[in-house]
Amino acid sequence: MPHEGVGPSVVCLRASAGAGKTHRLTEEFLSLLSRHPPDREYLRQIVAITFTNKAAAEMKERIIGRLKGIALGLEGGMAPERAAGWLEVILRHYGDFHVRTIDSLVYAFLRALALEVGVRPQLEVTFREEEVLDRCFDALLCRVDGQGDGGFRGWLEELVQCYLLIEKRSGLRIEGALRKRLHELFPRTEQGVLLRDSPLEEVRRRIGELSRDLLSAASPELLRPKAREVLEAPLDHLEKDLAFWRGKAFKAPPPPEVDALYRRILELREIYIRERPRARLLPYLRVLALLKEEVDRIAREEGVLLGGRWITLLKGHLEELSASYAFLKFGS
Repeated sequence: MPHEGVGPSVVCLRASAGAGKTHRLTEEFLSLLSRHPPDREYLRQIVAITFTNKAAAEMKERIIGRLKGIALGLEGGMAPERAAGWLEVILRHYGDFHVRTIDSLVYAFLRALALEVGVRPQLEVTFREEEVLDRCFDALLCRVDGQGDGGFRGWLEELVQCYLLIEKRSGLRIEGALRKRLHELFPRTEQGVLLRDSPLEEVRRRIGELSRDLLSAASPELLRPKAREVLEAPLDHLEKDLAFWRGKAFKAPPPPEVDALYRRILELREIYIRERPRARLLPYLRVLALLKEEVDRIAREEGVLLGGRWITLLKGHLEELSASYAFLKFGS
């Protein structure tokens, strides 16, 4: 937003619903127009952003209505000739009259940067997310029968095991239910979920190993009876015998080396409990990551973009660039 004498700036209005934000933005927009002769390039430099399509349409209507009133001499605020000139510029170049929602502004940025982002400039936006995801899942299933499936067959088997055993689902025809579950989880891929291998198996191994070491290092008289039972099968007692996990394993203070072993077992148990839910979701995360890649491929090669995906694409592209660069491309 240009301001005379100070260069471009951003004016942010924060207020509750019904407090008059649209009215204030309208006045600010008209104030900027009043400071400059009617000019298309100047108009393109002003961008007003609202939250809803209704507010954007209302603001455009108010600005045009006010300019008409001023041009007819019914209202003040600027010279009637200037208001008439601005009205002509806006109506002739309505596409440069930037009163937008946040979402439409981001989409406009993506259109301006389409080739750099790697998508077609002529994008087709669709909000039929389930239809697109089903198509992408079908493409992944076709890999199973082909060469070089990238490990997808194994991941698909893990996904089925997760669905049947961990989520405790049942039924002979599970494909439809799996698709529905993937539909539910797909939006979470936009939240930057970190896809990495789970350390759960290594943690399990270390807990068992250190438990055996502790049994060997601690004298029978030092350990409480329940503690020995836990150490003999620690993974069977992770959520039982809480006294042991709360630091009450010994009848008396243990030697430093024994205490160090015990503390490390407690730490690993916390890691195990924290990682276990994520490990259960890992098969889903792997397949969702492949679905996301397939969705992006369709956007690149066919120009079909899921509604809202432009935010993720643009964010990823602009992380290494400045916001001013985006506005430069937007204005060009």
